[in-house]
Amino acid sequence: MLGFLHLVTVGTSIIRNASMHDSVSVDVRSKLVAWSKAQPGSSEDLEASNRAVLGTDEFKAVLGYLSDNPRGASAELNAFIGYLEYLAGNGVRGVRHHVVLLSTDTGAGWFSTRVLEEYLRGFVGQDLSRVWGVEGHVIDGVEARRVGKLGVDFSEGILNLVAEVKRIILSVGARYDRVLANLTGGFKPESAAILVASGLLGIDTVYYIHEAMKDIVELPVIPLRVDENARKLLENALNNRIGLAERRLLDKIGLQVRNGKLSPWARRLLETILY
Repeated sequence: MLGFLHLVTVGTSIIRNASMHDSVSVDVRSKLVAWSKAQPGSSEDLEASNRAVLGTDEFKAVLGYLSDNPRGASAELNAFIGYLEYLAGNGVRGVRHHVVLLSTDTGAGWFSTRVLEEYLRGFVGQDLSRVWGVEGHVIDGVEARRVGKLGVDFSEGILNLVAEVKRIILSVGARYDRVLANLTGGFKPESAAILVASGLLGIDTVYYIHEAMKDIVELPVIPLRVDENARKLLENALNNRIGLAERRLLDKIGLQVRNGKLSPWARRLLETILY
């Protein structure tokens, strides 16, 4: 049986969609609206995070809404289920899927991620033909990870997201035949960082739902490695040996040098990519 590892960036489409649906009570909908608009660290944002547990009224209501209409409720599931249908339609069957949900560091993001996790865990070990009509596919595990500063601080969030993706791939990627990134949900600039770095991180395929055509788009990723000459120059920069050649390369790829040294952000990015 083939094994596919899915890295899924998660946004807040679930709570935004649930906040407009009549099956959810007015009281819960008003909270969801507040959470979806809340600033990180605000009282509403903290409330969303605290209510992201099975048993709360809000969690039960949104989970019920998601269960009734998974593709309509969640952009992430719309892409995931659509991709499984795409595989089955092309004769790819006999696949076990492990799903890692990557949450922003916001209450609304974590609430949405936890609801998704709970929903998908209900189908672990089941043939998905009984669930979504996709024969020959099974979910073998689901986990949610909250990425520090993602959605809160742009620079720190991107670094932490790239580092987390690399950490996951290095720790468990070898167990799977393909590593895929579902970039439909979440913030687009942050997701773009994963797309740009995919070839270096070990991601094989990127997929998402195209907003205009409503179809699955699959982007094969070309494996990349840093040229040995470039690596040497970048390692020199990390060791504070920045001459003309090093500075030219750093300028070309947009990494800042301050007082003859790499900026802290540039240093962390290089360390994440190179090692």
